[in-house]
Amino acid sequence: MTRTVRSLCPVCLKPIEGEYVLHGDDLYLDKTCPEHGTTSTVVWRGTSPSYEDWGEGDMGNGPASFQTKRSSRCPYDCGICNEHTAPTCTILVEITERCNMGCPICFASATAQTGEHMSMATFASMLENIVAAGGPYPLQLSGGEPTVHPLLPEFIALAKDYGFKHVQVNTNGLRIAQQDGYLETLRDAGVDLIYLQCDGVSDETYRRIRGRDLAAIKRRVLERCQEAHVGVQLVPVLIRGVNDHELGDIVKLAKEFMPAVKGIHFQPCSYFGRYEIAPSNDNRITIPDVLRAMEEQTEGEVALRHFIPRKKHDTHCGFSAYYVLAKDGRLRATTSFDPVKFAQPSSVDPADHVRDFITTHSRYVDDSCCDTVSTMKMNTLLERARIYGLSISGMPFMDAWTVDLERLQNCCVHVARSDGRIMPFCANYLTAMDGRHLEDLPRQADERDV
Repeated sequence: MTRTVRSLCPVCLKPIEGEYVLHGDDLYLDKTCPEHGTTSTVVWRGTSPSYEDWGEGDMGNGPASFQTKRSSRCPYDCGICNEHTAPTCTILVEITERCNMGCPICFASATAQTGEHMSMATFASMLENIVAAGGPYPLQLSGGEPTVHPLLPEFIALAKDYGFKHVQVNTNGLRIAQQDGYLETLRDAGVDLIYLQCDGVSDETYRRIRGRDLAAIKRRVLERCQEAHVGVQLVPVLIRGVNDHELGDIVKLAKEFMPAVKGIHFQPCSYFGRYEIAPSNDNRITIPDVLRAMEEQTEGEVALRHFIPRKKHDTHCGFSAYYVLAKDGRLRATTSFDPVKFAQPSSVDPADHVRDFITTHSRYVDDSCCDTVSTMKMNTLLERARIYGLSISGMPFMDAWTVDLERLQNCCVHVARSDGRIMPFCANYLTAMDGRHLEDLPRQADERDV
């Protein structure tokens, strides 16, 4: 296949054409900047599944409201402009620039020594802006590291007061593991889910990705979530040749700590920040790589055929499957990919489905009505699904080498900013090779300006 798309130069972020081209069985995004030359970046590796197998999804409804009119070519003046075609599925708010770690792969470039905490007044203003833009939506509090913010419990409680039904905290887990009672404080404030950075099961993996031993810390967080009856989602950042051999072990870890663990959300590594040399294609992991590795490492318990592409156009932005932990200790899939059925228009808007799913399935289910014996005697998947459901999903965020502006316009994962804008995730964090963000560069116009 060959298809031309609009993209950006990774050096200067000027708009240029890109072309999806097959090199053998692998699909690459090739593009040439007149000033900075050609790049060729793998975006889909192999034919099982093939890029074409996943087809196209529904366009669905657009955003509830637009904040700006397009005045230059996407993604400039983003925020959200009238070229955007997807409403918000989930929205992220960075409540602090500080962090108690210094991960080399951090897209937020957070550090322990610099940066500010968001004020309560600013946070309240942002919640009001989100509601005015069509919310409340499922809300993720992020950073930096949100647990270093002294007002995190108050922020959670305020979001609940504004009507946000689902509030999750994106965390490395250090404070939860190390401070007795802290997780219970978040729970009592109303947190629904701990969105836990969890790249693997071995200290070797954490040393390579995070720069320190963390395997025991992650297990302690899961133990605390189990004890406090707080839902948790494992969020592994994946780098080919670094931790992709631990996908099966991550699934085992999730099963071990169910029903507290409600899901795994894989994030194939994207490259934001300063890169004087372009990232190697050898290190890039694509959706087919992830699915095939899971199937192999779980011996088919988690299989490629269980996974459904993102229903919203573009389908290649994500994948998901849903499982129930059966009485015999094995995961049973409740989803499967049927290309014919998938191609049929849905009566439910894709964004509505995602918001509904997050709110319903991404929190600890109170089983206080059932004693241990009766819970263990649940025999059918239907009986067990309420408590022992597990989602496995993933989303490869686009960076300067892989950005496809049509995909960007279909993004439903948004970031609320303190300046009032709501931006697609990838646009918010997109950087040139020298580390500059879009907003740091001169606006680039083209013949389509109005």
